[in-house]
Amino acid sequence: MEKVRKFSKIRVWSGYIFLLVVILLAEPTLPNLVVGSIFFFFGLIIRILAAGTLVKADELVTGGIYQMTRNPLYLGSLFLGLGLTIMSNQPFLILLYFIIFIPIYNHMIKLEEDFLHRAFGMDFEEYAVRVPKLLPAPGAPPGLLVNFSLKRYKTNREFTGNIATLIVAIYIWLKFYYPNLPM
Repeated sequence: MEKVRKFSKIRVWSGYIFLLVVILLAEPTLPNLVVGSIFFFFGLIIRILAAGTLVKADELVTGGIYQMTRNPLYLGSLFLGLGLTIMSNQPFLILLYFIIFIPIYNHMIKLEEDFLHRAFGMDFEEYAVRVPKLLPAPGAPPGLLVNFSLKRYKTNREFTGNIATLIVAIYIWLKFYYPNLPM
């Protein structure tokens, strides 16, 4: 679990730095804002559902959104980041986003799944056979809100990060209306 924590810090800080670059270089247009906002809010909803279902490291969570993908928090983060990057209207940042974050998330998922395999053994192996690693299979299974809890969402401390990304999205929208908006 120590490897997961250490690499998680790298993932989080690289995200902060990338967001700062997105903010600094953003030259939003209305079409980019609309398309980017769709990706952004889709990611935000995924992250909220995942965080409100997850019991970190205490049990193998396989219900709710975790029956569609084994890594909904990362899927949601990818959509959030992609949405903000699209909103910035900087095509090279979209390419850079994928170059940076696909390997980071892939490595993070491997570390976490190694931990889950050691912790939950055959239960995790059976779950991994049934549920895709990141991209969900077509068709939403019933019960996405099963086991969802606002208390769990707060306990998992995702609220602050989600609010921070929402503030970034709002800032980029404001930058469209007020191009000389200071940083």
